[in-house]
Amino acid sequence: MRRQSPLELFSRGFQSVTSNSKLAFFWKLPHIRSERSGLSEAGSRTSGEISTSSSISPSGGSKASGNSSIVSEEHSPTLSAAGSYHISRSETIPPELDKNNALGILTTPTTLDQSQRNDSLASPVDAGAAGARDGSGDTRNRKQNKTSSRVESAKQLIRAYDKGHRLIGQDISRRTLYLDEYKQLLDEIKDDTELLTIYNDKLRYDYTVDNRGKNNKREKQLAVPRRELVKMGKVECGVGKCRGKYCKDPHTKEIAQGLHGKGRGTVKSSAEAESDRKDPDLSYKYNYPRSKFPGLVVEVGWSQKSPDLHKKCKWYIEKSRGEIRTVIGVDLSDLYRCYPKSKTKPNEPSDDEEDKATEADIAKMADATAKKKALGKIFVWRANIDNDTGDAIAVPDAPKIFRDENGQAFGEIALCLSLEDFVPERIMGEIGPSHNPEFLVMSADLCYQFDMAVRDQIPWDRDEERRKAEKEREKREQKEEKERKENEEKRSHSLRSSGSPKVLAEWLRSGKKRIHDHIVRK
Repeated sequence: MRRQSPLELFSRGFQSVTSNSKLAFFWKLPHIRSERSGLSEAGSRTSGEISTSSSISPSGGSKASGNSSIVSEEHSPTLSAAGSYHISRSETIPPELDKNNALGILTTPTTLDQSQRNDSLASPVDAGAAGARDGSGDTRNRKQNKTSSRVESAKQLIRAYDKGHRLIGQDISRRTLYLDEYKQLLDEIKDDTELLTIYNDKLRYDYTVDNRGKNNKREKQLAVPRRELVKMGKVECGVGKCRGKYCKDPHTKEIAQGLHGKGRGTVKSSAEAESDRKDPDLSYKYNYPRSKFPGLVVEVGWSQKSPDLHKKCKWYIEKSRGEIRTVIGVDLSDLYRCYPKSKTKPNEPSDDEEDKATEADIAKMADATAKKKALGKIFVWRANIDNDTGDAIAVPDAPKIFRDENGQAFGEIALCLSLEDFVPERIMGEIGPSHNPEFLVMSADLCYQFDMAVRDQIPWDRDEERRKAEKEREKREQKEEKERKENEEKRSHSLRSSGSPKVLAEWLRSGKKRIHDHIVRK
């Protein structure tokens, strides 16, 4: 059987994760999201993306009419007086009671120091140490008048999600609180044992970035920690048109079914350019008459250095002129430097000893990983097409760490993709938009796939070392035998050339011995 590398094994595992997720766009993926959002360096969602949320005006009133919650469509952040924001899409939410199918988010604006880690949230006791400047005048008065009702609404949201319910007639996927309201909420939670348990144990962290100040002036400002509760397996698809755990839109389903994954395929810059070609570790191509390139490509860098991996990922987008819409790069180069170059040999040929030797090598790698602070990273490049020239520019997201130096999953979400990431923009323009459901690739899943790849790889490499040692031994023996024969021939030639009876007799005796040895060997 051909030896496999960790790169191939990891790619196979990654394909398993993404393939299952692709199929589950419309029926079984547990991580489909109810929001259209991106990821920033620390797993944050960036402003400027579109998500389904309840729109709350600065006065605190939710835009609702009758039994339906009408959410406005806005393609840029709506800033309140305190700097909080939300981005929403137009949609009428059915008023039926729907359990376990929405994404709960609490948002508060907070200015954080840039050096502060943004993967932790202050406890209710000390939260609010960092703050944003409150509004003034009428805005502040309106906010104070609505504080109690909005805080109660947030508490109601937490209780509802703990029970797996969605409030009737409301889209409660988000509540936006001003800083003083957030402080009040934390104070009230601190005094309520039930709420405190839910808040600390059942809500997970998420982050957004707000870098717009007054008059749309760009500012360096981080907004909030957000905590959210996700009922896995029961959230809704892309724009919230389909209630329940899967997308019911026939057009969206048809697009997802048209995606085909392929491992170790070939991508050429043109039909004739045999010399300008690359073989991605994994690719997805949409089945369409004029589709020449895969829409999404995955490159796993093992021994490959990071700059080379980045250059290769850009090549796919630029050479295809954006037909390859999304490129995922998995950077394992740090971990490769920690991979044991010489494998531990078992004490005896048994499965138990093989396992012990493998565990010893894994322990070596873990020590090296911690010492060198080696990380597993993943990043995404997306195509940005110039409408005038038709050229494509590869725009990278910030790298996301999915494996820390201790070999543990870093954060929860490693990768956020949508259905349309798999289909070229040109083709989407021809076939029409979809609900664009999203799915998450979790850090824990990638860590598991990497660990399994390493465990599978170490015995392969150990066997390879044995085979290599055996070949070297055979070569050494062959060389020694050749040298022995050459020496005998030289000695025989010397005896024959001397011509004396004594020498000839010795030569005959040595000849008989050679004949005897030959017969014995036969």
